[in-house]
Amino acid sequence: AEDYPTGDRAALRRMEPGAPTPRAEMAAIRLLLSADADREVENAKRFRRWCLLIHCMALMSGPDRRPHGFDDQHAPGRVMRETSYSEMRLLRLLEARGRTFDLLLSRLARFLDNKNVAINWAQMAPLVLSDPEGEWAERARLELMRQFLSTEKKENENGQKPD
Repeated sequence: AEDYPTGDRAALRRMEPGAPTPRAEMAAIRLLLSADADREVENAKRFRRWCLLIHCMALMSGPDRRPHGFDDQHAPGRVMRETSYSEMRLLRLLEARGRTFDLLLSRLARFLDNKNVAINWAQMAPLVLSDPEGEWAERARLELMRQFLSTEKKENENGQKPD
């Protein structure tokens, strides 16, 4: 939101994925409270995952910038393909776990920010918030691949070539 404190946004952007500072944690808690999601703070491990998700969204936000798109035009796999995010990068992200995943997701957010696009973070959330070996995360990985490859197929059918 436009009225979100600049200092909080800066703390969330500067946050080290997986190791938020107390300032970034306070900013994340403030954001979760404003969204009536304060129960997410009760479990420390889950809260850290929320911090990563919020960090990535903060990297893509700012005055007159919205990191989150709500429709199919902002499906993560589609946006990645349309912005020339490589298939190899996508595979590395989907195969990664732990700290490596955190760093690659942060890099994805920076990449998308540089392209000045938004994605549907609700569709990315299962990869970040759930057990990486669980069903919810696996379904999200498969959907991301489906979106990416469907967009590639449409581009090929239309004779388009990515940048």
